[in-house]
Amino acid sequence: YHVKAHQDRKKSFTYTDTEFEPTTLEELYERAPKWQKDNWGEEIPIEVLEIIRDELIEDNISCAGDGSVLLGRAAHAWCIFRKSDFEIIHFSSAAVGGDPRDVNSLRPETFGCIAALSLLNMIAATLPENDANITYYTDSDNTVINSERQHLHDVSSVLENDIDATIEMTRIKKKSKLKISLKHVHGHQERRKNKDDFTEIEKINTYMDELAGEH
Repeated sequence: YHVKAHQDRKKSFTYTDTEFEPTTLEELYERAPKWQKDNWGEEIPIEVLEIIRDELIEDNISCAGDGSVLLGRAAHAWCIFRKSDFEIIHFSSAAVGGDPRDVNSLRPETFGCIAALSLLNMIAATLPENDANITYYTDSDNTVINSERQHLHDVSSVLENDIDATIEMTRIKKKSKLKISLKHVHGHQERRKNKDDFTEIEKINTYMDELAGEH
């Protein structure tokens, strides 16, 4: 009887599987696969995870991100913030793998979403019950559209939508105990209006755009 080895290199933890017994935040964070930690970026202090958990209990969490591609090099930035006052609790950035000859912005945009949602799923796994409403803000309308796709297996999806990233994003969203939705925010608002007139979400989007571009 053959068993495939090294499945940890291929799978991510959704922290919602019935055979997985939620434990402490610190232990769950340590168990996360390397690719997932790499996608989260810099190491996240346990104190920050605890703050996010407490705000998640109060349904006071939203998140946002952006992606950037420069000369074939892709990166994303993401953040988790309080709904009540838009204060950012945690932010990070990371490089995104892909063929530099044809990588486009959809890939890092999607990986930013994966970073935020996978971390929130991990934190939610430590709570007995939690159905908080989570909104992820992105200036990529294609990422929003792909998050609602019911079928991802046709040839056009494979060619057009960075299918591996899209499948991971939709899988995380569908298996989550949280009520997750993606919302489009217009990017590069500095081309349209004065920065003093930015909404709080537009300010966060601009900051994520700067972080992704600097990574």
